[in-house]
Formats: sequence, structure tokens, C-alpha cells
Amino acid sequence: MDSDLWTSRLAAAKRQYALQHSQLGGLDRLNIDDLLVEEESRPDFPCPYCFEDYDIASLCSHLEDEHPFESKVT
Repeated sequence: MDSDLWTSRLAAAKRQYALQHSQLGGLDRLNIDDLLVEEESRPDFPCPYCFEDYDIASLCSHLEDEHPFESKVT
């Protein structure tokens, strides 16, 4: 009796999975284009010393070039 319950549940789960998989039509796979962020949507960060806005890579370079001693903890 219990095996019939599990068999019917397994069959129902397989049907549900197949139905969902067919409805997605391959949309369940990520593409590299889905992961790339557009340049305009990247947030800017203010420099803690001169309060100009930079993206994160530029901020790191700016801190190393323009404020090398301010960012060092002694």
C-alpha cells in the first residue's frame, strides 16, 4: 500500500517536472549575456576624501593614485 503511494507521488512529480521544463523552453539555462551588467546600471561610489563619484574599479585606482597616504592605517 505504501509503495503504491510513493509510486504515484513519484509519477506525479515526474509529470510536473516535465511540464515545467517544457513550458520554460530552455529558459532555465543562463546565458553569459544574462549575467553581464550594463555600464549605466552600475552604481557609483563616492571617494571618502574628495567626494567625487567613481565606479568601483576606478575608485580603487583613484584611492591608490590620489590618496595613497590617507587610506593607510598607521
